[in-house]
Amino acid sequence: MIDMGRKEEEEELPAWAVLLVLFVAAIAIIWASVPHIYLYLSLIIIVLVFIIATYYAYTKKNIFLPTALTKYIWNWYKREHREREKREGKASRKRSVVPPLSSEERYRLIHDVAHHRCEFPGCNIEYGLEVHHIIPRSEGGSNKQSNLIVLCPTHHRMAHRGNIPRDELKYIVKKRKSSK
Repeated sequence: MIDMGRKEEEEELPAWAVLLVLFVAAIAIIWASVPHIYLYLSLIIIVLVFIIATYYAYTKKNIFLPTALTKYIWNWYKREHREREKREGKASRKRSVVPPLSSEERYRLIHDVAHHRCEFPGCNIEYGLEVHHIIPRSEGGSNKQSNLIVLCPTHHRMAHRGNIPRDELKYIVKKRKSSK
C-alpha cells in the first residue's frame, strides 16, 4: 500500500462515529436556525437517515452511505423524469434531421448563386468557400436557398461562434434574392 503519511498505530475513525458526529452537528445547526415545526420534521428525517446509515454500516460493510443514498435518489429522480416524459409524449417524439447538402447543391450555390465569392458584405475572397446553414440542421433548418449562405472560412467560423448574428445572415440572403 502507499504510505499517505500515516503512522502505523493510527486508526481510522469508525463509520458509526463519523455518522454520530454528523448527526450531532446537524441537530445543532437546525436547532439554531429553523422554526420548531421544521425542526421536528428535520429531526425525524435525520433520525431515519441515521438508522439507515447504521444499518448499512453494520450489514453491508463495503457501501458508503452518502454514495448509496445519492445513487438511490438519483435513480428515483431519473425514473420519475422518464415516466413524466412518457406521459407528456416527449420520449416517443422523434427528432427529424435534414440530410446534409449534396455536392451538386453545394457546387450550384457557390458557383451560380454566390458567383465564386464570399457573400459577406465587403469580403471578396474566392477560395475555400463553404456553405453555411443559417438555422442549423440540428435545430430544424432546411437546405433551401433562403437558409443557406456562402462564406469564406473566416466568416463561416465567425457565424458558428455567433459573432455574426443570424438576423444579419438572413438579411444578406434576403438582399441576394431581391437583387436578382
